[in-house]
Amino acid sequence: MTKLILFLFMSGTLIAKPIKERPNILIISICSLNKSIFYKNIHLFPNLKKIYNSSDVYNNAYSHVSWTNLSKSMTNITESFLMDNKYRTFGAYYEIKRINQIKRLHSYYKFIPQFTSDGYLNNHLQESVKEISNFILSESSKSFFSFLHFKFLHLPYFNYGGSYSLPLYYPQIIKGAGAVLLNSSIISFSNKKYLSKIIKKKSFDKSDVILQLLLFGKVYNKDASLFISKNKISGVMALINNKNYVRAWKKTSHFKRDLILLKEVYLERIYQFDLSLGKILESVEYSSLLKKTLIILTGDHGESFYKHGQFIHGTTTYDEVIGFPLLIKKPTQKKMKLINRQVSHDSVANFIQRTMQYGVNIASKLTENNFIFSHNCNKDIFSVRNKNKYKLIYNVVSNNYELYDLSLDPLELKNLSNNSKSSSVFMNLNLKLWEYIINLKKLDDPHYCRN
Repeated sequence: MTKLILFLFMSGTLIAKPIKERPNILIISICSLNKSIFYKNIHLFPNLKKIYNSSDVYNNAYSHVSWTNLSKSMTNITESFLMDNKYRTFGAYYEIKRINQIKRLHSYYKFIPQFTSDGYLNNHLQESVKEISNFILSESSKSFFSFLHFKFLHLPYFNYGGSYSLPLYYPQIIKGAGAVLLNSSIISFSNKKYLSKIIKKKSFDKSDVILQLLLFGKVYNKDASLFISKNKISGVMALINNKNYVRAWKKTSHFKRDLILLKEVYLERIYQFDLSLGKILESVEYSSLLKKTLIILTGDHGESFYKHGQFIHGTTTYDEVIGFPLLIKKPTQKKMKLINRQVSHDSVANFIQRTMQYGVNIASKLTENNFIFSHNCNKDIFSVRNKNKYKLIYNVVSNNYELYDLSLDPLELKNLSNNSKSSSVFMNLNLKLWEYIINLKKLDDPHYCRN
């Protein structure tokens, strides 16, 4: 009889020898899932809450990069490793052409078969859920491994049809958006009316530009469009965090309301995914595999939402962008257990490997990382996090340091880098951080930037 590990993507004691019964592994990663927003609002999502209430909840999970996904930490779980451990793979390849390019450019990268879905309430998400459910029901007697990466939360937040630009004035798009707003259980009534006006708006000034990009992924402003075209690939990211456009937006009377609206739209998308997730869980229950299932829910990185004056992710290494939620539900677990260990994606990948080889141990936990080193996408901001004690950040461009006492200042607001009382802590962390930076420049970093 097989066990199923349902790994929903967002140790301690080992059995002495490999087991004959191999647990099945299904990985679902959720792109751009902000840890604090998710945990604070878990009550809004019935299926996710069900997992949360009977899981090991890791509240100190941090990524090595603020623009990445779990597969970068899973390079040892190759297809040959899966075959050696008698696993079959399931899932469609993620952007096959791009993956082939990555293989040529990065010899370390050994691709894991996976399926990705983006967009909001579109056919991609529904089709993938149906495919997963059918597979679980039809192949429940065979061991399998699968990695599913969902991008429904990725910028833009109000996204349709898997497209990264919403043609605002197409009647069918406006009709579809209106239907979502009408049926939303998360977005407040006043913000439904407000967003409807934004969707139908036909002229935008400088103060509207960032909100347009965050919601729709497209701008209807001549100067902003020119800015993006000049900056090429980095144009959207550069414009979203451009000080002049942010300043113009902040001066408006609706800036605070816009921030609330963005979070409500973001939460609505998680809610819609929760409904689809319920169908997958129903398939597991129907096939009598739930009691043999290890469920892990996580994300790949967070999202800023104007913390530290930034939007989206990839530009900094503050906790709101490198932190990710992580739930691990053991097959017989019935109660939630809060675990304060500091862990990373590498910890998760090692846990998967050990589980493949030795099975599930109810008492096992992820290996703790005393220090987690991270960098942003441009590799000009680096940080080292010492559990929940201290965190040191170095900005290469400005040549500035930031030191935070996480036990007293978890939001990273009070910089202690010039505080004489913290000098010894600063020196010790700075030494470790520069060792990391030097080695990172020497090696082909496997945690490269990818959303």
